[in-house]
Amino acid sequence: MKLHKHALSCFYLFLCSTTVLMLSGCAVDATFPDTQLAAPTTQSSLGTIQGNNYGGHAPIVGSHVFVLQIGTGGYGSKVTSLLSAGGSTALDSTTGSPTNGMYYVTTTTQGQFSVSGDYTCTAGLPVYLYASGGNPSTNPTSGYSVTITGASGSDDANGNLLVTFTTTGNNLLYQGEQVTFSAGMPAPYNAFSGTTQTVSPLNLTTTSFAVELGSYSGNPGNASFTATATQSTSIVSNAAVVNMALLGICPGSVTFAGIPDGTSTSTMTGVSPADIAKLSVGEVVYGPGVNYATITGLNASAGTVTLNNADTGGNPAGPYYTYTASSSATKNFSYLNFVFMNEVSTVAAAYALAPFASTTANNDALHIGTSSTNLEGLQNAVLNAANLYDIQGSTIGVGGDGDVHIARSVTPTNTGGVVPQKLLNTLGNILANCVDSANQYGVTATTASESGQCSALFGAATSDGTTSGTKPYDTATAAINIAHYPAGEPSGNTTFVSGLFNSITGNSPFQPSLSSAPNDFSVGISFTGSGLASPGNVAIDASGDAWLTGSGNVVELASNGAPLSGSNGFTASSGYQNRSPVIDSSGNLWYITTTDAGPGAGAGFVGKMNSSGVVQSGSGYDTQTTIGPYSLAVDANNNIWVANAQSTQTADNYAAYITEVNQSGSVVQTVNANPSFSATGGANVLLGPNGLALDGNGLMWVDGGASGTVASFNTTSGAVTWYANTSSTASNDPQFLAIDQNNKLWVPNLNTNFVQTVTPSAATNTGTNTYSYSYPTYTGGGLSSSTGPSAVAVDGANNVWVMGNNQKYVSEFSNNGTPLTPAGGYAGGFGSSGGNRLSIDSSGDIWMPTPGSNSVIEMIGVAAPVVTPMVTAAKTGTPSAKP
Repeated sequence: MKLHKHALSCFYLFLCSTTVLMLSGCAVDATFPDTQLAAPTTQSSLGTIQGNNYGGHAPIVGSHVFVLQIGTGGYGSKVTSLLSAGGSTALDSTTGSPTNGMYYVTTTTQGQFSVSGDYTCTAGLPVYLYASGGNPSTNPTSGYSVTITGASGSDDANGNLLVTFTTTGNNLLYQGEQVTFSAGMPAPYNAFSGTTQTVSPLNLTTTSFAVELGSYSGNPGNASFTATATQSTSIVSNAAVVNMALLGICPGSVTFAGIPDGTSTSTMTGVSPADIAKLSVGEVVYGPGVNYATITGLNASAGTVTLNNADTGGNPAGPYYTYTASSSATKNFSYLNFVFMNEVSTVAAAYALAPFASTTANNDALHIGTSSTNLEGLQNAVLNAANLYDIQGSTIGVGGDGDVHIARSVTPTNTGGVVPQKLLNTLGNILANCVDSANQYGVTATTASESGQCSALFGAATSDGTTSGTKPYDTATAAINIAHYPAGEPSGNTTFVSGLFNSITGNSPFQPSLSSAPNDFSVGISFTGSGLASPGNVAIDASGDAWLTGSGNVVELASNGAPLSGSNGFTASSGYQNRSPVIDSSGNLWYITTTDAGPGAGAGFVGKMNSSGVVQSGSGYDTQTTIGPYSLAVDANNNIWVANAQSTQTADNYAAYITEVNQSGSVVQTVNANPSFSATGGANVLLGPNGLALDGNGLMWVDGGASGTVASFNTTSGAVTWYANTSSTASNDPQFLAIDQNNKLWVPNLNTNFVQTVTPSAATNTGTNTYSYSYPTYTGGGLSSSTGPSAVAVDGANNVWVMGNNQKYVSEFSNNGTPLTPAGGYAGGFGSSGGNRLSIDSSGDIWMPTPGSNSVIEMIGVAAPVVTPMVTAAKTGTPSAKP
């Protein structure tokens, strides 16, 4: 692996609120470092890291803050602690603690922490904060109080004193807070006169709260009085509290020599080709005459590095200077002015990292890792987290109190990226409900009292999504489990979504939030702009970039949505519809243009574009053998296969042409994928092949479109090896296919509400090229005949994902056909427009183009990572493999 060719590090200013100014001064909101290094061996200084750990409405006092590094020891492997003895650190020696043997710093009475000292991280590996335990209800500042005026009381349904009140500003009350009533309260409330009571979550709203003194049963008549609320000092440490905040990727840097070439051009000259090869567009350069300028262009032949908005000193004659390029301007995490860690930062980290966390043994927020061959997939996941929540607190909520730092509404990497802010805030409120409660239950306190709020969370958010699964002990693990099962396990936890949503009691700290339960808790980012024009198909390259074909152009987005192809995309075939993109092993994009001025009705051609978006000459072809090219596949030899949807036919002779094209665009062979016999009446033939898929045995599979058939053939000889109907109903119209890790073929049927599987080894040969076989049919999980299945993809866990035609959600099935999504599928927080294709990347994200809204939805961390591009898996004979 090399330095990511599109390393992006953008910096955005945000307005400082009064709260932020008091805590940290006016900061710069920077995205996470993006130094995606091949060999994680260089050690970089962590620098000083300061921040605040908040739980719901209150700072968490006495929590243990660990600095952890995610490694490449395997999926779900244990993380590494980066702190050591000395200074303000202490050792966790608690028996049974998941952090036993790790060093930590402790938060102050205001929830603040500071990490400083000679600590290092490994360049290229992600680093995050993990804060456990502590008291979320201790008085944070001297003299803190909320004066309640205009109060009146009555009985509530539970025999409690229900107090109706008014306050000023956003000074809301929350469960566990203490209220001291004024002396001289009139009867029947005189028993409360001058006493201090604890606010109950029952009937807790912005204008009312309930308290109970013994067994209260008084006259329900109202009386006016006043009260003062302070944060409780009596609640003990909540063992279930675990917050996370992803700091980013441990930064590295490269040095190079060059000459600053004046203020007008913002260009450095005299840079050697060897040095330019080490640099990446988007990296930050600093050194003599250049201060934190971003690289916008590299030209090895000219020896130039173009910078954005840089004053390069005006010295065209020299001399040479040495510069440093690094996506972290200070080469450590000190650039993070102040870190705001809370339940929403925990949710953002949990969803991004879920594909790399264990789902079985060691299911917690300390067992997160990747393989040595998928570091970039992990790095991309970390960058996605920054799209959901800014750890430097640039996004401020409304209407709440306590920690007002909430999820982003738009992404910093793409002005057209919309984040489901209310959904993320709601997830934060679900965790905060447990954090705020009087809970003592946790991994080291399994016999302690568990609050009803934490019990509701842990009982639902289990390791397998069922009510009988392993319960988590802490809020971060619960968040990871929710990310793994955003709607629970449909057949075993039918009230998962409604139960978690309805568990929220009292005043929620993170606003705005959802007013009603969502379809599910999957998280999707919707990207528009960047030239997206009716994007219908998507392919993922080796770097995790998404290539989307649309009307007249091709758009490349980085894994975090950053546009890499300009504001209008790369020009492919202007005025025509481009589709079916595939990436070959050289990083070239191949695509189909459906309409051309060539011979034949519905003629088209195949185009080739290199990784820089330049269309390659000589790569297109336009012959009578390619009538209506519809989809593409790449084989292990890096040749391109084309299914032609409008094949020639006569009454009893149907020709289903599949064309093989080499890298120069020349036709190698044309395969008639129909068997060598005549058919009558259109049965048992391939009519208009739609989709292609290469299995682990090197056989190419093709569906027969409206004929309801599938076939496979040998890519070397062109001989048909297997052929049969998938259904007695020819109008089922099988579409784009997928091969799972067992070499089982998955077939979506456009005009139905089901998918089918084909396992050739289980078939019985009944004659020449004909087989008798039962094709299992699977439905549910959101599949609908009104939005029939049109494409499938298999993830690294061998689960199958199905997209319907103009469907506004995605459906998931286990490999045995059990639906894992609810009746509404996974919607990701969106649903304005549907799509009909999908691709999975090496971070476990699903990309779904939605041509009707000129957008693409990236579902964050919902699947298991896969090898990209698909041709890489084809070369190893392991389709749909986890990298």
